[in-house]
Amino acid sequence: ASSREARWARSVPEGHKEEELTEKPHPTTFWTRLALCAATPFLLWLSFPPADLGLVAWVALVPFYYYVAIEERRGRLVWMSLLSGFLYYLPSVQWIRYVSIPAWIGLAFYVALYVPLFSLLARLLIPRMGLRFYLGVPFVLVACERMKEWVITGFPWFELGHTQHARLWLLQSVDLTGALGLSWLVAFSNALGAGLVVLVVEKGKAGLADKKWWGAFAVFAALVIAAMVYGHWRVSTSEPPEGPEIALVQGNLPQEVKELESDISREEWDRRMAAWFHRQHKMTDRMLANREQPPDLVVWAETMFPWPFYGVRGRDKYPPATLKGNRRLDRQLFRRVREEWRTRFLTGAQTSEFDFEKDRYWDYNSSYLLSSQGGWEGRYDKIRLVVLGEYVPMQDEWPWVDDLVKRASKLVAVPNLKRGTEMTVFRLGRDEWKFGTPICFEIMFADACRGFANRGATFLVTLSNDGWFKDSEELEQILIVTKFRAVECRIGIVRATNTGVSAFVTPCGEAETLVGRDGETKEFAGTMVRRVLLKDGETFYAKHGDLLGWGSQTLVLGLAGAVLALRLGRRLIRRRPAVG
Repeated sequence: ASSREARWARSVPEGHKEEELTEKPHPTTFWTRLALCAATPFLLWLSFPPADLGLVAWVALVPFYYYVAIEERRGRLVWMSLLSGFLYYLPSVQWIRYVSIPAWIGLAFYVALYVPLFSLLARLLIPRMGLRFYLGVPFVLVACERMKEWVITGFPWFELGHTQHARLWLLQSVDLTGALGLSWLVAFSNALGAGLVVLVVEKGKAGLADKKWWGAFAVFAALVIAAMVYGHWRVSTSEPPEGPEIALVQGNLPQEVKELESDISREEWDRRMAAWFHRQHKMTDRMLANREQPPDLVVWAETMFPWPFYGVRGRDKYPPATLKGNRRLDRQLFRRVREEWRTRFLTGAQTSEFDFEKDRYWDYNSSYLLSSQGGWEGRYDKIRLVVLGEYVPMQDEWPWVDDLVKRASKLVAVPNLKRGTEMTVFRLGRDEWKFGTPICFEIMFADACRGFANRGATFLVTLSNDGWFKDSEELEQILIVTKFRAVECRIGIVRATNTGVSAFVTPCGEAETLVGRDGETKEFAGTMVRRVLLKDGETFYAKHGDLLGWGSQTLVLGLAGAVLALRLGRRLIRRRPAVG
């Protein structure tokens, strides 16, 4: 019998004779299978911003899952899966083209590799349709998403669960499972859809009566209902305390202004940056002018103080001054905080520390908290750095990498930042007003936010400069993930950005964004003052971490290793010569 006939024989339900059922062939033409692999990228793209049609995600993977279930050639399965992944990720990460076109294509290809990995693992562990397929496929998908989160520093964008950010009741379940819990549930829905297609194609109307499918559907429906009930209870009983009043200043500094340094003299660049610096000051002045009481904290975004703070490693707790020639502006800021704003001030800036032992400077991407008296209160150095964007591996050992990165991108200078070592938790007046400051893409990583929350932070202020990506959907994508970080730890988050989208996010994941006069949320200058909501109790996820993700990864890779070892053992036994 052919492989298809053998698979069909295994799928005949008990109590039926094979001749009672009429098998209908699955599509075999190349173009039909290509259409299946191309349909899922389009549907998934619709599920995320800019379209943001989250309901589509519940069926978006059905065509691809169906293809994985019927494909018989392993080689074709691999390259068709890779093609499907590349067709999805290439338009999805197109915002990276503003920095580097080779990086855009390379990243799209890299993350697309997880799609054939999923296909191979699914076919290895789930050779036939049935309960094992319906329940197993979600675990394989979660395992692949978890690996994508941490391999080569990680890329936690475009997780299937992120499509459900607007379903408020469903969103609440991530304080138990993390974002991957919703990914598992949405993948379950798609596995059921693909299974139903297989059953109907193979058995016609008889496939609609398959008891295993209906049993799996009952489990799915029960889980969705349970998640909705839990979410309703969480939202209706949530009463987080109000925290400090925080003022955001979104300066809208175009990234091109910083890039001019390669085309003009240093003096001219300093002059232009000083002009923008005064503009940012005036925005803050206007915001505070008509207020009887200043807010508890004024926040500027990542690297919005345009010059580095310099210090000596191991001697100065906080760097004392900026670059030579800009001390006047440095003193002006401190005087303004002390005499005019009369409140604490948080800003992003670069730090340069001189290391006498190494005879070199170490640069950091930092956030600084200034007291209302104009003195230093604390500093946090970014721990999770972006490859190529903030550091280049082996840059010191291979100097030629600098020229390569410059030619392949729009970077004026190749950064070589050093990662921080301590998750600083700042105190803002009252004992209960403690906060951490994840910088830029750190908010994408759940472990970073959990780290601050577990160290006593009662709210978070994330500083970001997304001017690199102009008005692309990347700005909405990172806000969506911020909602998940808020719910996972039941903590209020303030998102302060240079070009948008700035927002206050509640512990339930509801976001109030900074909106311009014409309704825009990106690429405009504006200010916003609100009270942040504080941490609303401890959560299972904050305490125990990503058990579902690590568990799925361990289970799937462990079973895959066992199956491969078993097959290898059987092959070796067959090849062993007979005795006697």
